[in-house]
Amino acid sequence: METKYESVIGELGQRLELAQADAERLEEELMDEQIVQVAHPLYVELLRAQARIDALSDAIELIIKS
Repeated sequence: METKYESVIGELGQRLELAQADAERLEEELMDEQIVQVAHPLYVELLRAQARIDALSDAIELIIKS
């Protein structure tokens, strides 16, 4: 028969496992957020570069058609 202490220890063990899982999930979310924060300026620069490429492509197309 399980004693009161064993029951409490079992419950604490389950809560510890849940807390560890939550901590791992939060760590992953934090890493994802940090990646987004670091990558955002690079993404903005990429969009600007794509806009310049599109503009040059349009200019070349106009030159070729004229």
